Amino acid sequence: MSVNNQQLSNYKTPWFTWFLTLSSIIIFIFINVKSDFKEISLDTYEKFGAPAAIDIYQGQIWGVFINSFIHSHWIELSLNLVGLWFLGAFIERRIGSIHFMLFCLITSIITSELQLALSTDPGIGLSGVIYAFLGFIFIRSSESPEFKLKYRKYIYLISFIILIFCYAININNHGIIATESMVSGIVIGAIAAYLIRYLSSTKYYLIFTLLMAVCSISVFYAPWSSEWYLARGLHYHDIKKYNLAKENYQKAIELFPENTLAKENLQIIEVDNLSDSAYYFHSSKKYNTARKIYHKILKIDPTNEWAKEGLEVLP
Repeated sequence: MSVNNQQLSNYKTPWFTWFLTLSSIIIFIFINVKSDFKEISLDTYEKFGAPAAIDIYQGQIWGVFINSFIHSHWIELSLNLVGLWFLGAFIERRIGSIHFMLFCLITSIITSELQLALSTDPGIGLSGVIYAFLGFIFIRSSESPEFKLKYRKYIYLISFIILIFCYAININNHGIIATESMVSGIVIGAIAAYLIRYLSSTKYYLIFTLLMAVCSISVFYAPWSSEWYLARGLHYHDIKKYNLAKENYQKAIELFPENTLAKENLQIIEVDNLSDSAYYFHSSKKYNTARKIYHKILKIDPTNEWAKEGLEVLP
């Protein structure tokens, strides 16, 4: 994938950089218009291609790629577009639009998958890809003069400061920025640049396809993730395998005690089980036992009208 001066002249227009830029801006406008320029809902994110972790675990796997096009805030979009044009266009002019497109595709998927595996969210935006550009340029510039980006030392420093700043924000805001994606992007970009030295294009893309496949395992099997167990619980709940659903909800809560949805669904199963028992004892005229169960239901769910009515009609 090395290029000479004649090849470089053929890539003066960074077509894929333009495509990423226009796509990101258009989606940003539409997603904010849809939300009336207010807080963007999870449903809106999903409609525009950025499903939540639980949705990805339930089958919306395409979200680990399309989410890179989505930005929720103009500052995030602006920073990523600056990085795209300073770093992405620089790379595209040297390796060509096709290779650059494949590089973006692969790094987008891998960094999103790693973000999902290392947190409870696949993240949004191009930040993982932008930091992959940094890792790529850092390695390639050490051996190839054409990759010696002007002012690269200052760009490295600014990028590092941004990463530390984002990490500091995450400490106080429960990981709202995809820093795992950014760090993994640097690593993936550096690996890509290193392998280019020794491998043909075929072997290079084969290795990264295998790496992408390995990272994809976490989309289907992530026993360290509370959201993964929640998704399994919802699946078993839907097909009425309540014992398995309950088991997965409990594991989700063990991993993340603040998993509200797992708690609510576990509560639904417990109330349903108690309701069946209350109905049985009430209809069997075992009123004292039925009364105790009604009280248990109301202790779990104080607003349960069925249990309240049951207590009222007891003799």
